[in-house]
Amino acid sequence: MPEGPETRRMADSISTALIDKKIISFSFFHEQLDPLRALSNISVFDALSKGKAII
Repeated sequence: MPEGPETRRMADSISTALIDKKIISFSFFHEQLDPLRALSNISVFDALSKGKAII
């Protein structure tokens, strides 16, 4: 299980890779997020870590 510093590095890498890029496809692993599948024209403006979670 990654700890805080590793999670922060992952969030930084994700942020660098996705900011200002066009998202053409995405998926979720949790059924609670299924309503978000209807989203379109998505832009990533940041990826951050909160404890062991990446938001």
